[in-house]
Amino acid sequence: MIKLLLSIALLTPIASAQQTLSTMVGRNRVLLIFTPTALDIRYARQLHAFEDHEAELQSRDLVLIPLAQQPGPGNTVPVLRHLRPPLVQADEQITFRRRFHISPGDFVVVLLDKKGAEKLRSTTPITLTRLIRTIDANPH
Repeated sequence: MIKLLLSIALLTPIASAQQTLSTMVGRNRVLLIFTPTALDIRYARQLHAFEDHEAELQSRDLVLIPLAQQPGPGNTVPVLRHLRPPLVQADEQITFRRRFHISPGDFVVVLLDKKGAEKLRSTTPITLTRLIRTIDANPH
C-alpha cells in the first residue's frame, strides 16, 4: 500500500501543460522527451546520456520534461531523481503532442530556448555534446 501511494505521489503533476511551459519562459530552457513508453530503449539511452552531467544541465538552466505515452515506474532513473522534472498528466501530454506535432508512437526530443522557440528536434537520442553545443550557440 505504501509503495502504491509513493508511486501515485511521484506521478502527480505539478502544473498543466500550458502552465508548465509558461512558467519557464524567460527562465529556463526546456528539453521535451516524447516517448511511446517509459520502457522504450531510446528513452533509456537518452536519459543515460545525461547521467552524471546534471550539474552541466542545471548550470544552463535546463529543465527536462519526459512525456511517456505509457508511463513507467516514476523517477527511478538517477538523472530524473536529480533534475526533478515536472510530471505531466496524460491529457496534458496530448496538448504537448499536438502543439509539437508528435504522434503517440513517436520518439522525439525537442529543445526549447528561454523564449520558448524550438532550437533542436531529433527522432533519435541526442548526445550531451550536441545538446550543450546547441544551448551554448543560442544564449537566450
